[in-house]
Amino acid sequence: MIDTSLTPNLAARFARLALSHLTRDVQDLEIALFNAKGEVVYGLGSSKAVEMEGESGFITIIRDNTERHHAQLAHYRRPAGAH
Repeated sequence: MIDTSLTPNLAARFARLALSHLTRDVQDLEIALFNAKGEVVYGLGSSKAVEMEGESGFITIIRDNTERHHAQLAHYRRPAGAH
């Protein structure tokens, strides 16, 4: 799991990425980040541009995808003929 104390920071960084590089909404963009322990955490990020009370901003969600990412890597790395 992503350390919940980092979640706001990760969401803010993802929103800045979306703002600086993309001009449209983002859905399920795979991103690799580091947690407080220095471990790589894989996430799927989605961000949508919104306007609330005259202020522009983003609603951003990052879902932890680390376990699935590791399972996919293990699947592709297994020897030929292994089931």
